[in-house]
Parts: sequence; C-alpha cells; structure tokens
Amino acid sequence: ESEQYLHRAIHERFPNHSILGEEGNNLLGGGDYLWVLDPLDGTNNFVNRLPFFAVSVGVLYRGEPVVGAVFVPTSGLLEQGVYHAHLGGGAYFNGLPIHVAGNSLPDEGHLSALPGGYWRRLRFSGEVRNHPGEVRTLGSIAVELALTADGTLQYAVFGAPKIWDVAGGVMLIREAGGLPLTHPDRS
Repeated sequence: ESEQYLHRAIHERFPNHSILGEEGNNLLGGGDYLWVLDPLDGTNNFVNRLPFFAVSVGVLYRGEPVVGAVFVPTSGLLEQGVYHAHLGGGAYFNGLPIHVAGNSLPDEGHLSALPGGYWRRLRFSGEVRNHPGEVRTLGSIAVELALTADGTLQYAVFGAPKIWDVAGGVMLIREAGGLPLTHPDRS
C-alpha cells in the first residue's frame, strides 16, 4: 500500500518520470528521471517490531543518483524522522546537517555493519584486519546507509543489494562526505 501511495503521488506531480518499485508497481518510460522506491526495507524487522526498518526513495537522473530520502522509526539521535539529501546540497536528518564518521581507519570502539556471518568470510588487510570495529547486523540496508551517513556507523558492507535497497542511501553517503564503493567484479 505504501508503494502504491508513493507511486500515485509521484506520478501525479511528475507524470513524465519513470518509477521502479521493489513491489513491482513500475511505470517505466523514456524520461531522464527514475524514482526508485523501497516501501519497506527490513520487512522481517518490521514484522517482529524491531525498529530498524525504513522507507527509501532515490531519484536517478540519467542513471546517476541526485536525490535520496530515507524514513526511519529511530535514528542516531534516537528519534524518528527523514534522512534526506540532494546533489550538492549536503545531507540532513530532520533538517539537521549530518556527516559521516571522521576517522580514516575503522576504530575498534566504533560500530560497523556487516551482513550476518559475513565478517567471517572477509579478508581485511592492514590495520582493518586487527580492528574492523564493533560489528553489527541491523537487517535493513537503507537504515545502515542512513546511520553511516550520520556517523553512527563508521562503515557498512552489503553482499548483493538491489537498486531499491541503496538508491536513497547512496546520495546520503555522498552528501554527508562519504564514499560509496562497489566491488570491482560487480557491475
């Protein structure tokens, strides 16, 4: 229902834009703008009342992220709200500027996010091998990206996210001073 609501609201205001949603309510045209919707990232968390879920919206212009917004029921400030950013405009949570963690290397006492059991399969090198940070798994890529953008997490790693998992959060990371990376073997 939330994806249908977003779809209607976007199409009403931007009838020439394309929309891609996780739940399949897609309107794909030939326009330059693509709205990417994840109406409930972290469904299992939501069903079990764990407050790490999100509604994520990203806008791509000719394939490049230009706007991102992620609603969360709890944040790094321990309140609900919307993380949002647009190209060149900075990143914010409920209007307050946010920034990624300032450490250049992972800090042992600072939180990091990895998929469950995934950290055992990674081969970190250098200083990161000895101190990857305090590893957590939250169960929502959109939440982990938002919390990385506000500095609560120092980094987050994902196995094989879908575009709707990351479209809103990538712009948050970039505008908060971070660098989203992809594995070189992935397109």
